[in-house]
Amino acid sequence: MAQMDKSRPLFYIDLYRNVVELIDPADRQTLTSLCLVCHNFYLESAPRLYHTFRYSQARTGKFSHMQHMRFLETVATSTRCAELVRSYSVFSSSGQPEVWNALPSLTNMVSLSMSYSEDAISPQHPIEQVLDKSAFPRLEFFAWNCVTKAEALCQFFQRHPGLRGIFIIWSPGDAEALPFPDTLPKLECLKGETPVITAFIVGRAVERVIWLAHQPSLASLPPETLGALRNVRHLVLKGPHWVMILSQIAQDLHRLEVLQLAKLKHWNMDMLISTIKMLPCIESMIVGDYRGVCGWSSDSHRFAVDIFKAGHSTLKYVYIKEEAGNRFYRRFFSKWALGDGDAQVLTVESVRILMEEHWIKEGVIESPSS
Repeated sequence: MAQMDKSRPLFYIDLYRNVVELIDPADRQTLTSLCLVCHNFYLESAPRLYHTFRYSQARTGKFSHMQHMRFLETVATSTRCAELVRSYSVFSSSGQPEVWNALPSLTNMVSLSMSYSEDAISPQHPIEQVLDKSAFPRLEFFAWNCVTKAEALCQFFQRHPGLRGIFIIWSPGDAEALPFPDTLPKLECLKGETPVITAFIVGRAVERVIWLAHQPSLASLPPETLGALRNVRHLVLKGPHWVMILSQIAQDLHRLEVLQLAKLKHWNMDMLISTIKMLPCIESMIVGDYRGVCGWSSDSHRFAVDIFKAGHSTLKYVYIKEEAGNRFYRRFFSKWALGDGDAQVLTVESVRILMEEHWIKEGVIESPSS
């Protein structure tokens, strides 16, 4: 009997890859087991295992505290594993020195999100030192909700000019006192409350804005901010004070193609109709998202008809998350399906799925699994 050539892999490399691709990236237990089978399975499984790590103290279903500590210990001691991490998110109310020690090792990160309360930052591990000694050459998306000095963040931005998207939580005093004229030249997506939007949008070609309208903003927006909004193509308004913001900026949204209203607590149909009339390039209108409630309980069919009648000829789609009792329904309307002046719900399942997948891919709406 011929002996097996041990120098050759048991399977072709493509077969290892095909097996790993069948596994849900969230199934970390299976991916970990495959890493221990053989070297070829490790090469295919490890990049998926370490690609994304998200820890939320409030959502223990994702990763437990013990798993988080094990992950931090691994990337802090293994350069090979640390280089595989592309996205790291931590949301916690307690400080963890292990995070500050491991963070500088994640040099290939593309996305970093951190949220800590003021009590979580200990004097022995000041957050300014973490930002000062961390450099992520490939970083494109940065979310920061930690009490820190604004100057430290400004220096961090100067060292990371390739950032394309940021989500910053600041007090109004800090945001208003810090202009950023020479940083973030590639910024495309901006998320935050009114002071952050005002501080960052001027002088940049930002095309997507996620505006958090959780707090009332009584002051008028500066003319420079209104002028910069003319480049925005996708606007998301989240929070109960969306009417106050939209009334100030609607007439300056000349290039807006997608308008999304999410997590609302009240509805103003007249305001929305008047806004739609002022948007010459609007293509899609979205009410509600996968995590929020649109706060509107009228008939979605009639709502779509009124929006299509008020909108310009460019308006093609209306997407609604409708609440009915304890259940939520996602409804898609298309202007092309109008008949006798009435809009009809798209009934072709493949069309609905295609539109939904396209919007998720483009970041217009969030994936149900996120």
